[in-house]
Amino acid sequence: MKYWIVALAIFFVQTKLYGFVKDSVMIPMRDGVHLYANIYFPDDTSDFPLPVILRRTPYGADAQGARMANAIRQLTDRKRYIVVIQDLRGRHESEGEDSLFREDGWGDLRDGYDTIEWLAQQSWCDGHIAMYGGSAHGITQYLAAGANPPHLTACFPLNASWNMYEFVYQGGEFREHDVVTWASHNSRPEMLELLQQNYNYSESWDLLNCNTRLDSIHVPMFHVAGWLDMFAPSQIEAFYMLQYHGGEGARGNQKLIIGPWTHHTTGQRECGDVTFPENARVDILREYAYPWYDYWLKDSVNGIIDIPDIQLYLMGPVDTSGYWNSWLYFDEWPFDNVDTLRFYLSAQGTLTTTVPSSDSLSYFYDPRNPVPTIGGHNLTIPSGIYDQNPVWNRTDVLTFVTDVATEPYDIFGRIKLKLYASSNRLDTDFTGKLVDIYPDGRKMLITDGILMARHRIGFDREDFLIPGEIYEFEIDLNYTAYTIVPGHRLGLAVSSSNYPKYSVNPNTNEPVNNSTDTLTALNTVYMGGNHPSVVILPIRRSPAVKEGNEILTDMFPNSIVTSEKSITLNLTNYRREKSSVHLALIDVSGRVIEQKEIFSGERAITLNLPENSGVYFLRLSGESAKTIKIIKLTP
Repeated sequence: MKYWIVALAIFFVQTKLYGFVKDSVMIPMRDGVHLYANIYFPDDTSDFPLPVILRRTPYGADAQGARMANAIRQLTDRKRYIVVIQDLRGRHESEGEDSLFREDGWGDLRDGYDTIEWLAQQSWCDGHIAMYGGSAHGITQYLAAGANPPHLTACFPLNASWNMYEFVYQGGEFREHDVVTWASHNSRPEMLELLQQNYNYSESWDLLNCNTRLDSIHVPMFHVAGWLDMFAPSQIEAFYMLQYHGGEGARGNQKLIIGPWTHHTTGQRECGDVTFPENARVDILREYAYPWYDYWLKDSVNGIIDIPDIQLYLMGPVDTSGYWNSWLYFDEWPFDNVDTLRFYLSAQGTLTTTVPSSDSLSYFYDPRNPVPTIGGHNLTIPSGIYDQNPVWNRTDVLTFVTDVATEPYDIFGRIKLKLYASSNRLDTDFTGKLVDIYPDGRKMLITDGILMARHRIGFDREDFLIPGEIYEFEIDLNYTAYTIVPGHRLGLAVSSSNYPKYSVNPNTNEPVNNSTDTLTALNTVYMGGNHPSVVILPIRRSPAVKEGNEILTDMFPNSIVTSEKSITLNLTNYRREKSSVHLALIDVSGRVIEQKEIFSGERAITLNLPENSGVYFLRLSGESAKTIKIIKLTP
């Protein structure tokens, strides 16, 4: 390699870019391989040493640095950090052979660990190191944290996998288009072959499953996800496991925000065919990442640690008005505070809350003519909320609908589809797709899932079907937060393919990804009686009910975006606690701008707003409830 002579030397390029100085270095790993990194210093060195923000990338450190020039300028000269962008092993200018993240965690080679500890020893580093980035850059954060480097201080993963098997083999079926496309462009051919060969979960996947390292992770993390991103369930799991079961330092120091976003629209309004209101737009870097780093790396008292631990966007139709399409805030795990609504499938094509008469419906699934993917949780194909009408009336799709909703209800949490089904083949797939049916007939995707029949008992084993035998299949339809509004219906589509998102199951018992035959399957779904196929929905409980006490409920759309100098909160139609409720307006630094007491009998209250534009938090708290709203002041 051309850098071998300068194993530990920093090449000072001395190129002035936007006020920072770019240097280059080959960082040594424990096996003697050196990884290329660009280091961006503030041009003023008077306050050195400084904390470091690290980004580890498979996409080229040079290209990433050019793309991030403005952010680097902000972080270096204005925020006073040193930024490091490093090529992963075997990628671009780094030595060695890439291994599809297997050397980034806690195996025999620990590239993330070695990089962080090398940086901590440099004279210009004060020993505090954070990581940043989404997708692959987020994966490297989770893996580095699992190796427990002593100087890793904080992380900020966006749209990233916590457990790679769950992504590559969702429901046990190979996520074909995303994995093949990404791996073909970003790794050696041998790595893709390795993924395809290891279709059952085994110890080889433990190196990419952070659940195996909970006790070793001691890092505060701010997790950013999108409801229509394929990594959202994984990041929800990461937050939960670390917040309640992580090591000291991680436990209780996690934050999570989930917006109505896809993998490529984080912080924006667009989600497939749907454009959400302006409140869906979030400047993740400035509103959350910068304060997160300042708090953990510089001991800055800025209020970021006091914001709600969990921020979730409640989605719904954008052509109707109501409490939906707003942010919800929680300090505790919210998905336990739900009721369960069961909709049973019937042979008449309905979803009903009562178990129907015993019956069944059958269809032929031909792998040579699979159901096409239209939107959903994807990486390399169009993702987001799309109308499913083009695939709704196929002969290999069974569809079911509810009555028209007369009151809104919020699907809130992880959805399960329990099917009783049989096949005339030794293996097949079953898919489920949940949609919001509009009055005009559009069938807008909410979420979907799949289960390979041979993996119905466990992903670490194969249990083939006995043709004609009835089995129970529990299909994970992922998490969501979505309101079905009056005039709309909930719809469910059941089939056996969703291609090219997932590989087509050839309906044989041959090795996955290596079948030599293709068979048509006759698949049957059973309903009612002893085989009540059902979609199980977690439903958010009314925020007005809490331990029998009356509380102040949602008073206004959330969040508020305004340029006015004051706002009036109308309390006339809302219940409140028996005692007074305290109201406080807080800026992002944690400083209380204004506070008032709301006493029994008051019907409205006027709140003066600051002169400066920006983001503020409105906190209402009483004996049994605490509510936090965001106010965005525009110039």
